[in-house]
Amino acid sequence: MIDIFKAVRDELVASVRQLRPQQSFHILFWSDKGLIEGPDRKLVPVTEKSKLSVVKLMETIRAEGKTDPAPALVRAFEALRQAGGKAGNQTILLVTDGVFPDNRQILETVKEHNARKEVRIHTVLLGRRTPGAEDILKRIAEESGGEYRYASGDGGTGQTRLGGNESQCTDATVP
Repeated sequence: MIDIFKAVRDELVASVRQLRPQQSFHILFWSDKGLIEGPDRKLVPVTEKSKLSVVKLMETIRAEGKTDPAPALVRAFEALRQAGGKAGNQTILLVTDGVFPDNRQILETVKEHNARKEVRIHTVLLGRRTPGAEDILKRIAEESGGEYRYASGDGGTGQTRLGGNESQCTDATVP
């Protein structure tokens, strides 16, 4: 059996490792228990120290509860807005199992906070490839100019290259 949260960790660490020094990033985790952010609660420059902090944060996170990404997406858009940056050069990487309580609400949240489509949202589906999960993540990516991909959790994926400033969302919580 595939450990989905281990796959989430692997995806996140791989994404952070590919970031370049001129970029910035911010990590968010969510569950029905609330949001978890990196200690700075904002985009931070890519350094070896900031990359290491992601690995340390990952060690404290455990998957549990139901997942509604709307609050994390809103917070990701806020973090990108606070950081400024060039329109069209901002990215959210949404790594999830795609099982949400209300897909319509998620699409409305994205539309409301990204009306001018200045932020690309790349989506990664982890775990079971159900039609509903795949459909919502493909739609989020397509409507924002991002890319969708499926990650089986067994290493069988391609890389989604990121550019600019990132805010990364992953579903999880702290025990």
